[in-house]
Amino acid sequence: MDLKIIITLGLVFYVLFVSNDFLFHNFLVNQFTSLVFLPSGARVFFSIVFETSGAIGLAFGSLLVSIFYIHEPSTAMIIGNAVASGVGAFAARELCIRTLDLDVYLQQITLKQIMCSSIIFSVINSALHQSIFYFLQPSDDFFLKSAQMLIGDLLGAFIFLMLLRLFIQAYFYIMKQRR
Repeated sequence: MDLKIIITLGLVFYVLFVSNDFLFHNFLVNQFTSLVFLPSGARVFFSIVFETSGAIGLAFGSLLVSIFYIHEPSTAMIIGNAVASGVGAFAARELCIRTLDLDVYLQQITLKQIMCSSIIFSVINSALHQSIFYFLQPSDDFFLKSAQMLIGDLLGAFIFLMLLRLFIQAYFYIMKQRR
């Protein structure tokens, strides 16, 4: 594990979260849920490429978001959100690597792999986050909140990963042309 990578990824996740809030403010459902959540794609990317450091960086970034952006008063919610972010990303990464035959640098990622990894990450992330939130603050709308977070994570991950795929392809095309 590399502390510089963990801190950098945490700060990047924080900036992405705040930017997503600004860009998609009209899609916010509550303080933890947006119907378009691009940082979900960053969760996929960071955890697949940076492995354990990526998952810890995501937990650190979620900790920063909960404390400095959302101003969550509950220490249990802050820790629960951070744990859900890190553990969920790590678990989803392992499942994706084992079942989707992903290139860990995502150079050859296919549309099918993007769809499948977006679904896997979104299901695990929304289920884990909403379960922790429900355990800490029970409510009658667990399934509604889970579905909302699932939709936001799925859309965000798909959009982010498609853009990432385009950037990776453009980069390799440009590098090939320079030879």
